[in-house]
Amino acid sequence: MKLSNLLRRLIHGETPTQQDKGVVRKLAPKEILTPEGNAFQVPLVQKYIEQLLEEE
Repeated sequence: MKLSNLLRRLIHGETPTQQDKGVVRKLAPKEILTPEGNAFQVPLVQKYIEQLLEEE
């Protein structure tokens, strides 16, 4: 899934790929990711995603 791949890469400090642009366009207006898509806007959301990924 593109969303989980993008979020996993962001948690590991990687930058979004060209294929991630569509997901970034959907998440940036919802204030989940920065407009560039390279970081989470809210640290608490990042912590939550980290916990979800650890549970997988």
